[in-house]
Amino acid sequence: MASPSGDGTLKALRGLFVAELILVLSSALAPTTFVVHAIAAGRSPAFFGVLGALYSVGVFMSYLSGPVLLAWLSFRRIGFVAAPLLIAGVLTGLVPIPEAWLAGRLLIGLGIGLFFLTTEAWIGVATSGPVKVRALARYGAVIYGAFVVAQLVLLVVYPTTDGPILISAVAAIVGFLLLARAEKPSAPAPKVENPLLGAGLIIRHAPEAMFMTMASGLMVGASGSFGPAYAVSIGLPREQVSLLLLSTMVGAVVAQPYFGRLANRFGARQVLIGMALITIGASAALFSVAAWSWQVACLAALWGSSGSTGYAIGASIAHAGDHGRHPVEVARIALILNGIGGIIGPICCAVIVGMIGPAGIYIFAASIAALVVLSMAAALFLRRR
Repeated sequence: MASPSGDGTLKALRGLFVAELILVLSSALAPTTFVVHAIAAGRSPAFFGVLGALYSVGVFMSYLSGPVLLAWLSFRRIGFVAAPLLIAGVLTGLVPIPEAWLAGRLLIGLGIGLFFLTTEAWIGVATSGPVKVRALARYGAVIYGAFVVAQLVLLVVYPTTDGPILISAVAAIVGFLLLARAEKPSAPAPKVENPLLGAGLIIRHAPEAMFMTMASGLMVGASGSFGPAYAVSIGLPREQVSLLLLSTMVGAVVAQPYFGRLANRFGARQVLIGMALITIGASAALFSVAAWSWQVACLAALWGSSGSTGYAIGASIAHAGDHGRHPVEVARIALILNGIGGIIGPICCAVIVGMIGPAGIYIFAASIAALVVLSMAAALFLRRR
């Protein structure tokens, strides 16, 4: 096999993608199980908000400290830190104390965040040119695919049991072993970049992109935290709550490439306005639902197609504004902002859910989408002046 360095090949990255698929599957199985267990325990909306936010806190912390750790440990040894964090976090689901699951969510975020960072850096040093673009696109498909597979597994191994926790722990171990066997890049991990430089670049060239990447985290974080509770509130059995999340993820998987093409043709800001309007409409429909049906699954897919896919297009605005001069710095700030959104979103949404019930998640999502419309419209107006 050719060494995955220089231009590289997608074939050379196959082992990386398979390992990442299994690792993301592990991180996606446990959280839904935590949420379902917390529903059975009668926890308050505030608990769900914190439970969802702590995952993003972990990912956020890994993006801040991970580059130093990766540069020190290298691609060969970073898994020896990331895997134990992920496995320990998953196994807290076996402890019959809801507060232990809070620590578990934080550990899962830390572990999978380090794996995300490692994969992105791996692709960055192992490829160049068009191969890099295709590799990053495939990496995104791997992540979405893992979440879809996770929801399918949860339809067979119910999240009301400890089965998904055990499968998740095994998957984390298998993913770590596969990553350890994958052929490593010949180039070292990139040195730590200056995140403040990336923030300055986005503020100067595309300030609305900062809001969009954060807005995506706000909506996705709220959806993952309160989606299961909403599903139960409209009559879906706890054993089948993954049907709602599955519908949302399938919508995202199908729509992502089409929105990307539309953004290339008509402009990213225009497409984000259209996506936000779709999110508002789908949110209004889901808020009005009285009982679960397959029509609700279609609405959830429509919501997922627009409410879960804005990050990539928002990040593209930031990169376009920088004209490709500082891609690493801009990418890190976009990821950090998305993580901040994932922290704030569940907590803010918990306030609304506490006042009007689980359907409040869609009031929250519609409000964020309306702000996206305003910010993108203002950016277009200012550009034309």
